Amino acid sequence: MKIFKSKIFILPFLLLISGTVAAQSPAYTYTLEQCIDVALKNNKEIGAYNLKIEERKALAKPFMSADKTNVYCYYDEMNMDNRGCALHVVGIEQSFAFPTTYYYMNKMEDLEVNMAEYELKKQQFLLMKNVASAYYSVQFLEVKKRYYT
Repeated sequence: MKIFKSKIFILPFLLLISGTVAAQSPAYTYTLEQCIDVALKNNKEIGAYNLKIEERKALAKPFMSADKTNVYCYYDEMNMDNRGCALHVVGIEQSFAFPTTYYYMNKMEDLEVNMAEYELKKQQFLLMKNVASAYYSVQFLEVKKRYYT
């Protein structure tokens, strides 16, 4: 009975080993462009920079965005009417900045969006440089491995 138990253990073990041997078949070789595309698509930092650009665009206000309108209502006890009662004052107030202020604020927001886009491009170029460096290192090591084996 003890021999039978060891055979039951060996059969799944052999099946497991044959699966790993088949899994070690030669891998698909990627080109440099494919590696760069995969890196740009899957890199979380690049995704964060894309979100930063969208955030800058969302925070940019329209050209003439005025402040909110204020409505106020109070009794003015410093000014009395003919009967000696405090005046009831109701009003609406809104302030506007000088027109060139809006122009320069809009220009500044456009520059912030452009800065975020340039930062994204810079990070993409750094990532492409690192991927290319790693790719050529792997290529060199594979040639070296073929030479010594």
